[in-house]
Amino acid sequence: MASILPAGSRWRAQLRKRGQSIAKTFKTKGADEALARDKEVEIDKG
Repeated sequence: MASILPAGSRWRAQLRKRGQSIAKTFKTKGADEALARDKEVEIDKG
């Protein structure tokens, strides 16, 4: 599951699933949420 957190004037997405960790920052919260959904699906598919 992803965590979406404020990082100053930006947003930070942190995703940990099946031993994989991904963290990125974006200007908008919507972009963060889209990345989190896409990466979770990608990891689930293998």
